Amino acid sequence: MYSYSLLSASSYPVNQAKVSNFEVTGRIESINYTFPGLLKIEIKPENWRYKKRRDTNYVYGSNSYNTNFICRISDSVEAKLMAAYLKLKPGNRIQLTGVFYLPKGKRNPGDFDYSNFLLQKNISGTVYLNSVSGIKLRDENTYLFKNFIHSLRVSIHLKIRELYSGNTASLLKGLLLGDRTEIDTEITENFKTAGIIHLLAVSGLHTGFIALICVFLFQRLGRNFRLIATIIVLLLFLAITNFNTPVLRATIMAIVYIAALLSNRNTNQFNNLAIAALIITFINPLDPLSTGFQLSFLSVGFILFASGFLQKFRDKYSNATETDKLDTPFRIKIAKSRILYGIFAFFVISITAQIATLPLILYYFSSVSVVGLITNTFAIPLAGLILQNGLLSVALGYILLPAGSVFAQTTNLLTYLLIEPTEFIASFKYSSIEFFGLTKTGVFFIYVMISLIVFSLVKLKSKLLRIVIPVLLAVNLFIWTSFFSPELMPKGKFTLIAIDVGQGDCFLIREPGGKYFIIDTGPVTERFNAAKNIVLPLLKRVKVKEIEQLHISHYDNDHSGGIFTLIENVKIKVHLIFRWQKY
Repeated sequence: MYSYSLLSASSYPVNQAKVSNFEVTGRIESINYTFPGLLKIEIKPENWRYKKRRDTNYVYGSNSYNTNFICRISDSVEAKLMAAYLKLKPGNRIQLTGVFYLPKGKRNPGDFDYSNFLLQKNISGTVYLNSVSGIKLRDENTYLFKNFIHSLRVSIHLKIRELYSGNTASLLKGLLLGDRTEIDTEITENFKTAGIIHLLAVSGLHTGFIALICVFLFQRLGRNFRLIATIIVLLLFLAITNFNTPVLRATIMAIVYIAALLSNRNTNQFNNLAIAALIITFINPLDPLSTGFQLSFLSVGFILFASGFLQKFRDKYSNATETDKLDTPFRIKIAKSRILYGIFAFFVISITAQIATLPLILYYFSSVSVVGLITNTFAIPLAGLILQNGLLSVALGYILLPAGSVFAQTTNLLTYLLIEPTEFIASFKYSSIEFFGLTKTGVFFIYVMISLIVFSLVKLKSKLLRIVIPVLLAVNLFIWTSFFSPELMPKGKFTLIAIDVGQGDCFLIREPGGKYFIIDTGPVTERFNAAKNIVLPLLKRVKVKEIEQLHISHYDNDHSGGIFTLIENVKIKVHLIFRWQKY
């Protein structure tokens, strides 16, 4: 079981922000190899030691908090990382020596709270190693089940690398293993802008695809054997994807539904959703605080509500005739035509899911796609075909590699048909709308207004009121939402924001007249660009379109590294670089 209490900064297992020569011993919980050249190990530490200063004695510690560490290992020789990835197993007892860091919380306004994210996953620190030589294997005992799943994940990973390369390999790794660390950041941004980012994160949708594949594969088996085999495959998929919350939710709901079929009992999908929420919360009470949990359960709840509406719609109009006194004959045509009803149901469910998650998406990600309805119409079927064809190619690759390679070519084509149109759609200027600074109160207000709009559309009998009231509510929603988005840099006031860029400096200044100034830009390294990852998002958040003057104090990378990034992305009138002289 997890240690559920959120730790304060003063009560972390190690309460220093950074500790060099940190030596920790513990057992491996999971291992993952990410690109380019990074081995990530989650370890349950048993004990550790370090020196606060070189001239002091060791400080010893043990894992009384029952939390884990994440260890990130890089190496100049990639073959060494791959060898360690293939050799180490969950349950192995290892010793690592590296640099320990406390996870950082919100560093700047609107930043992602990485500390809270890790704590929800029961992780209270990170250890960085620059070489595989910092790992020492103490014993080779393994966890039986975790090692089986790990070996299966490694095998699938290697087979994907053997059959695929480039974007298809990284996409399939995300779809099959729930690991999207290798997906190109540009593709991720395009998918986000186009409103189909959910396809890159393994979720309930992918679980549904797996269930459909099972129905097709096991259709010749008897009813009970087919249902039991489907449960086994879903559980295996759940384990392979590292018990991802949306997949866990979908799997629990599917198992409850299948169990009802096996026992010849009726079931209610809202009850199934509640059962899934209770089980997940029991396993990890911090999970409801995660973005994935909230978006997954909220969207499915609204989709179930929409499904009930669609069922009532079809029941009402499918047996009607055009002479009946109903609203319009066109509804009768939709209800009676499989194709028209399928298209209608797809759009109703898609719109419902987007409306359901819109406030949370604005709160967590500060932007929303306006083309998502269009892109999802072709992206969802393509993702299903890519998942199906990818599974088939990997399975055939174990039996006969050339046969797997034939299907791999089809998967490459499908991936191209998914990525290229998405990139084209995302290139339009207004493919997405940015909305910064929404508060929790604002999220609550939006959901209240959405509920009132839905209630008026469903319950009011007067056609006029069903038009007027939702329009008035929508106008109020648009007007009042801005009051829940406070300005970081108010007009008419002198404001200074000291931007936390890590090692280095960066300041954003707004004078009362409305002109903006920046002093320094933060560092740029091979793995991190402070200007791109921190400064530019903050400038968007405060709606800065033009910088009056950019001041660079001196040429050191931690002060001037991001100057070219800012020049390329923001209109800057004057660049001033000061060279300090020693006297």
